Amino acid sequence: MHYFIGWDVGGWNCDKNPKSRDALAVLGLKDGVLTQFGEVYRGNIRGEINRKTTLAHIVNAYCKSEIAHDDSITLAIDTPLGMPRALHDLMTGNVLPKDVPKSYAQNPYLYRHTEFWLFRKGFSPLSAVKDMIGSQATKGMHLISKLELKVLPDQCGVWTAGAITAIETYPTPSMTSKRVKELYAELKLAPLNHEDQIHAVFCALIAYLFATAKASLVAPEGNPPSSEGWIWIPADAVAN
Repeated sequence: MHYFIGWDVGGWNCDKNPKSRDALAVLGLKDGVLTQFGEVYRGNIRGEINRKTTLAHIVNAYCKSEIAHDDSITLAIDTPLGMPRALHDLMTGNVLPKDVPKSYAQNPYLYRHTEFWLFRKGFSPLSAVKDMIGSQATKGMHLISKLELKVLPDQCGVWTAGAITAIETYPTPSMTSKRVKELYAELKLAPLNHEDQIHAVFCALIAYLFATAKASLVAPEGNPPSSEGWIWIPADAVAN
């Protein structure tokens, strides 16, 4: 069985935040039809992450799904899974700092290659450095590291180990995609109580497309540093 999981990431202590918390959604093919499995969870998954259980165990614990230890999983995560290369160079002293552009949207210490690309396409991605998502970003990176997922040299934006593949995505542009909106409607979900849960389902749909129709997503453009990662979004969400 191959499962497609979406994770809308909350901060480390998001159980104290009524507006933004972790949300997990599980999709899979049942008799050839894309189907939701278990529940769409909203809360804080820090506890199971700290227990260093398997990804299947973490998701099953919260979504009440029944993913087996040897099932394949594609996980799409809504949080930065890398930091700007220029910031890394600044912190390590490997490269002399350059002049910083006046526009914050061009500041290489604040944004990655993938976010600059999104700005050019008319979107407004958040920065793990400037905006209040540093907690979420470290939480996503932490789980990737605990699961020992690695980026292959020729696979920017894709973390893998065994039967698990993880990518980063961004629900806002994905929700403008005609194809993704159609897939969401076809799921015929019960009403969801919070935007976090809806975002988790859209992340799961991107995981599904990555696994089954990768060409429908925009692959890394312009040779971004592999350490920064890439935000995978549907090609039909990009105006030009």
